[in-house]
Amino acid sequence: DESCRGPDFADPPPMEWLVTDEIENEVANDVARAQTQTVLQQLNGGIRSFDLRVTQRRGVFLVYHGLLGKPLATVLQDIRTFMEQSGQEFVVVGVSHLQTGNNDANDQPFSPELHRLLMQQLVDPLGPYLYPRNGRSQADLRATTLGQVVADGPKVLLIYGDDYFWKCEAGVCDFGAARNDPHFERFWHLGYT
Repeated sequence: DESCRGPDFADPPPMEWLVTDEIENEVANDVARAQTQTVLQQLNGGIRSFDLRVTQRRGVFLVYHGLLGKPLATVLQDIRTFMEQSGQEFVVVGVSHLQTGNNDANDQPFSPELHRLLMQQLVDPLGPYLYPRNGRSQADLRATTLGQVVADGPKVLLIYGDDYFWKCEAGVCDFGAARNDPHFERFWHLGYT
């Protein structure tokens, strides 16, 4: 039903009235489910890169892919738990597709306030493990070995994939409004991957 649809839920097919909500939800669930394991189980199984689509409903950030998934806080706690148990692991976490709504003509980009709240929610659990940008360039990151990154413990490279952070127009790219966020230097943009 509408309450479980993410901002990227596919437009209904023509003659949708021929398909019951129960069948549509079952098919959508099968198509939208990207993993059957928790993030912690995936990390323990060897996965080290996550691309999280994030939306907000009723004051809670959720991951989504067609349908709404787990609260972002649950996913981040799984990552933190893994990092707490790790020696020198490196995990890449990207957040992107930052929209609200359910693709019913009301999907909207995040407001600056939602961006600030999301950045805070990302930093709170992962802060001790973040590999900060601290003014480093893309060339600096490419010249850094993985051993150097994790020399003092496990690290998370947190990528913020939104124009609010990094915007390119007419071939010119620069940081966006996020440059005024107190956590700005703890994030990387998509060009760094």
